Amino acid sequence: MINNMKLGESEAIALSATVISTKIFLTLPAVISDLVGCSGWMTILASGLLTTIFFLFILKYINRFPDKTFPETAAEIVGPYIGVFLSLLILITWVVKISFTLRIFSEAMIINALPHTPLSIIVAVFTIVAVIVSYMGINTIAQACYITFPVSLGAILVICIMTFHLWETDRMFPLLGNGLWPVLKYSLLRTSDFIELNILYIFPIFFHQKQLKRIGYKSIAVSTMIFFVVVLTNTLSFPTEVSREMYLPLYMMARNIYLGRFLQRIEGIFMVFWLISGCLWISAGLFGASALLASILKLPEYQPLILPLAIISYSISFIPQNLPDLVLLISYYIRNTLFIITFGIPLILLVIAHFRKKGVNSNTNT
Repeated sequence: MINNMKLGESEAIALSATVISTKIFLTLPAVISDLVGCSGWMTILASGLLTTIFFLFILKYINRFPDKTFPETAAEIVGPYIGVFLSLLILITWVVKISFTLRIFSEAMIINALPHTPLSIIVAVFTIVAVIVSYMGINTIAQACYITFPVSLGAILVICIMTFHLWETDRMFPLLGNGLWPVLKYSLLRTSDFIELNILYIFPIFFHQKQLKRIGYKSIAVSTMIFFVVVLTNTLSFPTEVSREMYLPLYMMARNIYLGRFLQRIEGIFMVFWLISGCLWISAGLFGASALLASILKLPEYQPLILPLAIISYSISFIPQNLPDLVLLISYYIRNTLFIITFGIPLILLVIAHFRKKGVNSNTNT
């Protein structure tokens, strides 16, 4: 059933760009400001460039094993046991990411709109919506992204432009922010902000082989530009000491928009796109985790795995005691190491496949 799913190029780009760039609604701009100071825009561009370079090698990996899922290629390269271990490692990172994203979206909902609603209720609502949408399949999620992404992108650009009265170019200096070394270091570490790109090598069967290159490059380019525009606007709008303390910088930008007494508090509009993007991200993540587990277990269908994984994600989301602990855990520890799993595993497997002559590009044509 999974093998029969194919996405068009436009839907695939919209899906990839949506799930990658959704984190801009959360703490990404504040974390970047804290790590590298006012040079966050520079770090974003360098991180996007490094991700593009990594994707060159991922393309080689995909082209070496066309129409095969990651568990199948990993088992062919390093054997079934190590292959399953690597697949489970990626699956665990997905489940943890789903759980903590579920929690942080729920915490943000309490802060911005529903301060008296129990956290468990909000997390449960997000989970139920994600389960329902995941059952509909990747095609439905991609088509929803294709419809909503241009509108969400327009809303982000409008928010950034309408904060022009807050901009001060002096806040961009010194250009290297906290120094050259932090910029170089976090340009590499923050390639994990593009972790969702791994769906291209985990499930290349979802995409037409000839379109994978364009899908990957365009998704990286669009997501990088969204990150760049929002981080640069955040730098121009708030001093570094202020922006690093804000949990939801884009929301705070929207709250500071004032164009006369008849056009204020437009953050309510922002909340609509914020909720839609969050639900689509969690739904796509839950679908991907279920499909990956089904591929590992060699099951013909993924739907029976959605509800168990949703319950596990719901439970894990309550491990952090509060929002500061959650932000510290996911933004400073987990995300700064995820690039090793996201890009390191396929690169290592590509090297091993080359020496062991595995794949269609090998001398043995296996």
